[in-house]
Amino acid sequence: FHVTGVQTCALPILVQAFIAQVERVNPKVNAIVPFTPDLALKAAKRLDRQRRTPGPFHGLPIAYKDLVPTKGIRTTQGSPLYRDAVPAEDHSLVQRLTAAGAITLAYAVIGVVCACVAHSRSRVKSRLFSASLAELGKDRARLSGN
Repeated sequence: FHVTGVQTCALPILVQAFIAQVERVNPKVNAIVPFTPDLALKAAKRLDRQRRTPGPFHGLPIAYKDLVPTKGIRTTQGSPLYRDAVPAEDHSLVQRLTAAGAITLAYAVIGVVCACVAHSRSRVKSRLFSASLAELGKDRARLSGN
């Protein structure tokens, strides 16, 4: 990995630094679920071995929001309704960033409210949207002590 005027380092070392930071901070903030360090290191090693011109995001570890389908990684969309959903293919955003050299490191947690908005925008059946709203109502009642 080389940027003009910047010291170079092997991509696995760079990715390992990101992994260490997530492992240090995430237990306190619970912002990353799921976390895929093994997949990220494997991708970093593969990119390090390639003999092609690097893309603009070459070696950059990325955490997508838990709304973006990523092949083989559980994508819950912030809802228990999708707790076991594992997409069979990548979203076009993931495809493009991966082609540009980005490395999938994790998913950033989203709340039920985000899931509700995503469901309504993607025209998911009202039954699923209603279930997410019901969960939101339960969370609101629990937080207010009712």
